Formats: sequence, structure tokens, C-alpha cells
Amino acid sequence: MPRKAIPKLAKLKIGDVVKLTSLNSPQMTVVGLNKNRQLECCWFDSDNKERRAAYPPAALVPVPVPELTTEQINALILKDERNKRTIRPAKNKHGDS
Repeated sequence: MPRKAIPKLAKLKIGDVVKLTSLNSPQMTVVGLNKNRQLECCWFDSDNKERRAAYPPAALVPVPVPELTTEQINALILKDERNKRTIRPAKNKHGDS
């Protein structure tokens, strides 16, 4: 049986969103390159805990991330500003903060 050719690897860089070539992989962010020339990746598990692992570049594929429009970015900023305004210190029994 002939061997399959290894596909040309995508140029991945720090900050890229990737996933393992296998199914059901979480989306991960490339955060570095270790001394073994593996890409260090970070992601959050189902319990919202940060996880890290290193993978060979051939095991990762880029995940397309849609670009935000200026309108979408402004809406996110406005939502964040509104959330900050609604956070107020709790008052004690005497009405002091």
C-alpha cells in the first residue's frame, strides 16, 4: 500500500486559533513554540479551567475566525461599558459602601 503524501502545513503563528485534526477537538489558541518545535496551545475545558498542551504542527489545523466589523466591535465595547456601570459595591446596614 503506497504511503500518503504529507500535506503542506499551514503557517501557524502565536495567537492563531487551531484544533486537532481529529474530530471533537476543542478550539485552542497557539501560545508558543517549545524547544522540541511543538506548538504550545491553550484552551478552556468544560469546567472553564485553562488547559495547555504541546502538539506537532502536523496535528493541528487552523480554525477560521470571522472578522468583526467596526459596528460589531462598537457594540461589544458598549455592552462592556454598560456592564461596568451596573457593578456597584454592596451597601452595608448603615448605607455606607
